[in-house]
Amino acid sequence: MSRLWSLVRVDIKNHFAFAALWWQIRHNRNRWRTLAIVLLVTVAMLPLMYAFFLFINSLYAILHAVGQESALIVMGVIAGQMVIFILGLFYVISAFYFSNDLERLIPLPLKPREVVVSKLIVVIINEYFTIMPVVLPCLLGYGILARAPLDFWILLVPVYLLLPVIPLTLSALLAIGLMRVVNLSRQKDALIIAGSLLLITLNILFQMRTHQEGDNAAIVRLFAEKDGLVQMIGRNFPPSKWASQSLTLGFSPGGLLQLLLLAGVSGLSVFGMIALAEKLFYKGVIGLSEIAAKRRKFSPAEMEKRISSGRHPIRAIFLREVRLMNRTPIYLLNGVLVGVIVPAIFLAGAKSGAGGSLVAVFKRLESAHATTLILGLAAFFLVCGCINGTASSTFSREGRHFWLSKVIPVPWRQQVAAKFLHSYVVSLIGIVAAAVVAAVAIGIPAASMVLAALLALAGSAALNVAGMRIDLARPLLKWTNPAQAIKQNLNVVFAMIVDLGFMAACGFLAHYLINAGLSGTLVYFVLLAVASAAAWIAWRELLTFADKKYSGIEA
Repeated sequence: MSRLWSLVRVDIKNHFAFAALWWQIRHNRNRWRTLAIVLLVTVAMLPLMYAFFLFINSLYAILHAVGQESALIVMGVIAGQMVIFILGLFYVISAFYFSNDLERLIPLPLKPREVVVSKLIVVIINEYFTIMPVVLPCLLGYGILARAPLDFWILLVPVYLLLPVIPLTLSALLAIGLMRVVNLSRQKDALIIAGSLLLITLNILFQMRTHQEGDNAAIVRLFAEKDGLVQMIGRNFPPSKWASQSLTLGFSPGGLLQLLLLAGVSGLSVFGMIALAEKLFYKGVIGLSEIAAKRRKFSPAEMEKRISSGRHPIRAIFLREVRLMNRTPIYLLNGVLVGVIVPAIFLAGAKSGAGGSLVAVFKRLESAHATTLILGLAAFFLVCGCINGTASSTFSREGRHFWLSKVIPVPWRQQVAAKFLHSYVVSLIGIVAAAVVAAVAIGIPAASMVLAALLALAGSAALNVAGMRIDLARPLLKWTNPAQAIKQNLNVVFAMIVDLGFMAACGFLAHYLINAGLSGTLVYFVLLAVASAAAWIAWRELLTFADKKYSGIEA
């Protein structure tokens, strides 16, 4: 136990910079800059959280009118657990199998279960922050609006601490089994990506099938029963129902029984994962870094051709960025795939009826005004295109290998151009996926789709440049786990705040221009001009900043 505790402490210190941050504040090392950043992030998040609580308030009022207000809890819980299960698979693979510290841990007298449990604890702690903006507004909103008793607030702590355990251990079980199979093949990278995508696809299809609407009589019965919606939403994933009912029933025998069920199944899932890890974890790790090489002899003419025919520097660095992104599962998920998964989940919800409210919003925009529909679509495209952390981690992802970018004979401006091209292509993939979903699920006219896509492309150019500028100012190059470069990178958070601020500013500008009496066509072209000008100005500033900053960066 002492070895495990020591390992957990080291892992927590490596992955979370709280101790270093507190030391900087105490010893006046960049104290005011650190406090200013924390204050800026807090202030920037307040409007978003306020809007979220307004939404929670409206949703509670609707549910309260039909006597189903407790469904608000299970909605937040199951949303958080599904986010963990879908996105946690790649994170678990990255933390368990691609950490730089594994080569030091394996030779030590540590059992496989000790290494796995230590890494699982770190992942769970990180997921508490991931689900916080999804789950806590629902739980706190219910507690405040329903004037929940004291036992609700007491049980809120253990319930929240148990929420990530079951979905993460399920992800860990799948990851350990997948990596053991992958390690038997020579094409490890391709199988990791393909296997993970298959598991995520199966999960989304399962959600589509299990959330199909029932017949009208069954729905009426659910609304007539107390906690009927809780039973309906939680029947496909019982832990969400246990968490919800343990909070609503409190310290009653039924509430304590639900909490014991949640804690017991969480414990059993952890023990099952530990048992599997003891047998398969090291077998999946050892040899994972080996690559398959094709043995092929080249003739002198072929060798001369390959050596003499070099690529253009921008193209070569662009391809390097693509390979780095595609070969690291956590980068692929949070970069390319998140822009595809979000529209896919939207489509799955629309087809199963769960996303009908969002579809109704676009239908209402279409009936209100053509320009309003285009602007709403552009915002949807922009979110799907820029929700990834590709641009805001483009330099951080190189990590300790950043010195290669400093010594290669390629001007820094060309390197920045190649990195921008890569992040912009990733945004384009998300925009195209969102456009396909909008056409299939909502039936948007082609003309509106094209105009919205053009506006989103201009806006995404500005936001990608802004993200790169943020990451270049303070790249996170010293990390032990690839997930740290994109999931635990404050630059990604700052970039998301800038993205939200830019979209909010464009929305306020459009609202002001429409109220001023400008035609919809003129409003659209004003926004297009503003987004294009912002992209150009930001691009010129980024190139100037790169000339000053690149030489001073130390990996």
